[in-house]
Amino acid sequence: MTKKLDSRLMANDAFDEAIKKLVDKQRDLKDGLYRSPVVRDLNLNWILQNRHELTVKIQKCILSEDFEFSLLKKIKLQTNEKIREIFISNYADRILLMTLQNIVSETTEKSHCEHLFSFRKGHGPASAAKKLSYFLKSQDSKKGPMYFLGRDITSYGDHIVHEKMDAILDETVELNENPLILKLLKKSYRVEYFNENEKDIRASLIKGIPSGSPIVPILENLYLRELDKKLMSLNNSFYARYGDDFIFLSPSKEMVRQAEAIIETTMNHLGLSISEKKRKNIVLGIKRDEERFKSKDFFEWIGMTFYQNGTFSFKPKHQKQFKQKTREEIGNFTFYLSRSGMTTNEIRQCLAQANNDLTNISHSPEVQKIIVLRTHIPNTKKLDRASRDFLLRSLCKALKITKKEAWKIIRQIKLNSLEYQRRKLKCNRVA
Repeated sequence: MTKKLDSRLMANDAFDEAIKKLVDKQRDLKDGLYRSPVVRDLNLNWILQNRHELTVKIQKCILSEDFEFSLLKKIKLQTNEKIREIFISNYADRILLMTLQNIVSETTEKSHCEHLFSFRKGHGPASAAKKLSYFLKSQDSKKGPMYFLGRDITSYGDHIVHEKMDAILDETVELNENPLILKLLKKSYRVEYFNENEKDIRASLIKGIPSGSPIVPILENLYLRELDKKLMSLNNSFYARYGDDFIFLSPSKEMVRQAEAIIETTMNHLGLSISEKKRKNIVLGIKRDEERFKSKDFFEWIGMTFYQNGTFSFKPKHQKQFKQKTREEIGNFTFYLSRSGMTTNEIRQCLAQANNDLTNISHSPEVQKIIVLRTHIPNTKKLDRASRDFLLRSLCKALKITKKEAWKIIRQIKLNSLEYQRRKLKCNRVA
């Protein structure tokens, strides 16, 4: 199987999937097929018209001994109140890297750690939450505490050591006897770049892998294979990783100590470090703190809150976001409703439609993802009650009516609860 990887890269249709994916993504954007990153005129419209010519050119170039990836453009991108540095490649390089990603990910998929949940089809947050929940439910919480380690690697991709990444790729059995694939993977992070608007000043990436590159997920998953293997082998425990964010749980304090030692040794070997700010040592099931462990009723991971009995729900900040959003929208709507001049019956009809639209979790993607997965019903009941109580107060204030009159209006309209929406979303996804 692995001996055929190089030949797949040299096939006539090798880059078709990557080209189609790029075109589908850019087609609906204004001038999407005519804009060209880094290299002028090398746009998707030209590529579609000269597909065969481009394919032959790329395949001829990568066979050359002195092949190098083209100059990258580094930009600063604002995301979630953070500034990230992203490296942008031209379309020819991007097509090659996307094809490499497709081939290598498909080949290495089966040998990844069972509890690696990042950048893998069918192994996302939903699968992670279910397996973690099953582990917690399988433990008898009455027998004693559950110890939790939460770790996050500081600027993971930026600190990957090239020489160590080389060695890991050489040791990856699935890539053996494929010198072309190995050469391209190693060159994908030994690149030159220029900062935005400073094209004449070049620099070389001497450490880390270029964020934004299509090949990053593969390299990041492979780099921590040693950690995955060692922590998964520990008995009476649960280990899982999502990118640079990983957790370890066990009812045995001794097992947790072993895990901590493995983490420290592996991080030192790979040239990585754990973020002290995001380091979490939590003990569930007891009401007092222990040495280095803080007593809590829950822990957070992948945007969800998990409890010792195996239930999981919204992360607290997502509850706050949902409540804030619905309060703002309901407050604004009832204010303008009071000035509409509608009859009571018209207000009732309008209110039913509007309230269900305003509290529709399909309009809140960050909440929708979690509520579809969550199993802790009391939390959603609290949110429903909070929304209903705020609607009651808003109606009293805006329409200048009593609580009794407001309750009469609310009882006569059909409000879709979060639990109803969750069940409906899950049914739709199954269908």
